[in-house]
Amino acid sequence: MNVGPLARGSALGLVTLLVEKAASLVLVVALARLLSPTDYGRYSFVVAYLTLFQIVADFGIEPILLRRLAQEPAQRRRWMAGALGLRIAMAIASVALAVVLVPVAAPGQPDLRPIVAFGAVGLLFAAQPGYRALLRSEQRLGGVLGIAVAANVTLFVLVGIALASGGGLLEVMIAISAAHLAGFLLAAVVCRPLFRFRLEVDLPLWRSFLRESWPVGANLLVIMLGLRIAPLLLMSFRGPVEVGWLASATRLAEALNLFADGLMLALFPVLARLTAGDPAAVVGLVRVCAKVLCAGLLMVILLVSELAPEILGSLFGADFAPAAPALVVLSWFALLAGLGTLYAHLLVALGRQRVLFALNATSAIAQVGLQTLLVSRYGLMGAASGAVLASAANHAALYLLPATRFWIRPCVHALGGLVVLAGSLLVLAALVPAGAPLVRALFLPVLFLGVAVATRQIGPADLQELRDALRAVR
Repeated sequence: MNVGPLARGSALGLVTLLVEKAASLVLVVALARLLSPTDYGRYSFVVAYLTLFQIVADFGIEPILLRRLAQEPAQRRRWMAGALGLRIAMAIASVALAVVLVPVAAPGQPDLRPIVAFGAVGLLFAAQPGYRALLRSEQRLGGVLGIAVAANVTLFVLVGIALASGGGLLEVMIAISAAHLAGFLLAAVVCRPLFRFRLEVDLPLWRSFLRESWPVGANLLVIMLGLRIAPLLLMSFRGPVEVGWLASATRLAEALNLFADGLMLALFPVLARLTAGDPAAVVGLVRVCAKVLCAGLLMVILLVSELAPEILGSLFGADFAPAAPALVVLSWFALLAGLGTLYAHLLVALGRQRVLFALNATSAIAQVGLQTLLVSRYGLMGAASGAVLASAANHAALYLLPATRFWIRPCVHALGGLVVLAGSLLVLAALVPAGAPLVRALFLPVLFLGVAVATRQIGPADLQELRDALRAVR
């Protein structure tokens, strides 16, 4: 396998994630400006809360389905019909659970159950369950991109109608759920030549899927619990306004993950095939991908460190300036999260979901305790700092554990020089007399890239290593 298909697939995946994350960002920017700070904070709380149930609705089925479709395409009809039946059944249960538990998650707030109920309906159809895995397994990422564009155009039209007609949070959540449904229906039409829609109650297959998927789903759930515990705690300790500040900074930081997410759209099927043949050959591929991710995200971190107040002010308004320090801290979390996405997909491709789950479950429990302490004392900055500390500890465990260190240590060793270089530039920038923020923000990433290339920390050798790794794929 040559680099071309992976590069094209990665580019399409990156554009797809760019469309989705840009649409999500534009949506929250519009809501932050059009809703009151309190209503925007409640919206942010509901989205964070429902994210947990979105994971329960899928529970790791999607990557397992993708792996089966990639490795056993002859069983496509059975895999798709059974997976869709299981996915819909689990989503219905998740909707009911989300509605029942919301008074426990938001004590002392107005009744949010109607808003959660209509928003949770979107869990049934978010990200075109099943169909996106089918298109990815066939490397038809152009189809994934087309559906994403159409679904998000529908989202803006419906949300725009809701807001223009004077609707509030309830109408916005109804519009979002309707857009998810439209995207799912479009995916069914696009994929009709590959699979004619049907649901199947295949209990043996369901049990087989769940045996494989539960470590993935449980792993994602504990990770997301650690990530979303902060807004839930902020709602109790500080109220919806600080929840809105955190949500805005977090949304911008999460947008940086599009680099990793876009790469994984194309890379995961390659990893699944590569690990089935020669697992040792994976190390070079993952190592060079980690270097590319790290270098790109560090350049963004250098820019954000100089322009955080201006970014938040221009997007969300002057009222969001208090979130600027949190955005700077969370940009480092974005680096750790992006690398974590790569490592998680690697371990799933290797079939080591249980190790990943045990590690992340421990990390999530620790993060809940840490965030409770930090948020109660320091509010917004405590939430941002807690996320970075917990993620760094998780990476350290991956580096040290015997079950994972063979794969992770080469990546960490390759990234160390880049991280030290970026940190040194931040220290030097702090010592230099203040200048125009935009000039400093543009100069630092350029200087970082120049020094990294001059010292051969990144360069043509990495591309050759990528080619060598991909030659192992048959």
